[in-house]
Amino acid sequence: MRKNDSKEIIIVLLIIGLVLAAGLLSSKHQAEMTVITGKTKALDAADFTIKIGNDNLEVGSSSWSAAAGIFPGGQTLGMSTVYSTAPEEYLLTFTEEDNVLCKADIYTSAISTYRDVTTGMNLEQVQQAYGTNYVQMSQGDDQSNFDIIYGTGNNRIVFNFKNQKVWRIVVQQESN
Repeated sequence: MRKNDSKEIIIVLLIIGLVLAAGLLSSKHQAEMTVITGKTKALDAADFTIKIGNDNLEVGSSSWSAAAGIFPGGQTLGMSTVYSTAPEEYLLTFTEEDNVLCKADIYTSAISTYRDVTTGMNLEQVQQAYGTNYVQMSQGDDQSNFDIIYGTGNNRIVFNFKNQKVWRIVVQQESN
C-alpha cells in the first residue's frame, strides 16, 4: 500500500468519526417525549361520528361513496385510499379491502366531532365535552403544544394542540 493511500484512508475515517460524533451530540439535545398517563376508557360508538353541516359520516362504517357525496370537491391523493380537498381541510382514509372510512384528519372548524368539538377550541372546552380520561403527550416541557388522546387501541380521538388551541382532530376507528 502506498503512503498516499493510507493518508486518504485515515482522512476518510476521521471524517466518518466526526459525522458520527456530531450525530450523537445532536440526538442527545432533542427534547424527550413527555407522556402523562390518565385513565382512558372506550368511547361510545356515536363518538366516531363526524358532523359536516347537516350531514354525518361514521368513522369505522361510512363508505367512500358516502364521503364523496358529502364532499364532492374532494380528490384522491395519488393512487391511495386517502380523499382530501385543496387547500387541506380534511383527510379521509379508507380501508383498502372494502373502502370503509377508518380515519378522519380534520383541520377546519366546519367539521366537528359528535360532541361538537372543532379546531380552534381550547383544552377546557375539549374537557367539558369529553372529560379528563385521556392520555397527554408533549415534546419536553412544552405546555402550549401537545396531544390528548381519548379512547383505547385503534379506536380513539386525538386532539393536537398548537399554542393552546386545537389545530387538528384525528378520529380513528377500526371498521366494524
